[in-house]
Amino acid sequence: MYCYTFYIQAALVELCAAGYVLETSYTSANWFDQFSFFTSADPTDGYVDYVDQTTATNNGYINTNNSLIYMGVDSTNVATGAGRDSVRITSNAAYNYGLFALDVSHMPGGICGTWQVLPYIFAPLAIRVLANL
Repeated sequence: MYCYTFYIQAALVELCAAGYVLETSYTSANWFDQFSFFTSADPTDGYVDYVDQTTATNNGYINTNNSLIYMGVDSTNVATGAGRDSVRITSNAAYNYGLFALDVSHMPGGICGTWQVLPYIFAPLAIRVLANL
């Protein structure tokens, strides 16, 4: 019985290993090169002023340190004019399908200034993947 189980597990591992190939690796060394900074007016009419990469870097809204990526908003000044300075990025790549792994050490939720689009992007994909099992 144990031998039989081992062969089934080995076959499943082989099938899984053959199914996915790492196409792109986003790391702190290349993260900001893989995205474009959105600097247009907020399409949802939010009170936000999206800034370019140079402004974000100079003002400390983005950085990479100890293999970690930081992205944030202007949390020190009172927002005026178009709104709070913030960062919005768009991937330079597009994917029709895939397995995406993301290691997030901190993502605030439900407070002003947070961007909670990741669940909306990945949840439908996860549902499709689970439905195809």
